[in-house]
Amino acid sequence: MIDRFIRWPVAVPVSDTSAETVAFSFLQHWVSNFGIPTSVTTDRGSQFQCNFFSEFSALFGFHHISTTAYHPCSKGLVERFYFYLKSALTAQMNPSSWSSSLPLILLAIRSTIKKDLQCSPAERIRYIYIYIRNVVYSTTLRLPVNWFPLLAHSPNHPSHSSPV
Repeated sequence: MIDRFIRWPVAVPVSDTSAETVAFSFLQHWVSNFGIPTSVTTDRGSQFQCNFFSEFSALFGFHHISTTAYHPCSKGLVERFYFYLKSALTAQMNPSSWSSSLPLILLAIRSTIKKDLQCSPAERIRYIYIYIRNVVYSTTLRLPVNWFPLLAHSPNHPSHSSPV
């Protein structure tokens, strides 16, 4: 999912692509954070063309627009986001555990300055600049779970056996 104006992307791991799962993920990860949009543009996937999604859009009051089949220009923004997301996911040290890398990859995408906006999606939505240092761009990506062993071996870190 991506907002066309702000360019804020959301990616959610789902167990299946049924209409119910997609609608619940949309409700849980988009509507709960940003409210109900005026319109939602989707491809012509079966999960969006069924009665359930039509009733879902009517219930929440947004206009559902379907893109033209075999016309990638109509969803170029999402396709470009998928390109960056897939590239980052496949570049991970352990691609099989991609869902654990997803939050940091989204952080990198959200903090990247877009030329046409002259700011990042994070700046546009939160009015803040996200400072990443070189954690994502210049060094190997480390998950927060991997930081705790580094702290334990730090000379400034008190051990549990030493008096405080």
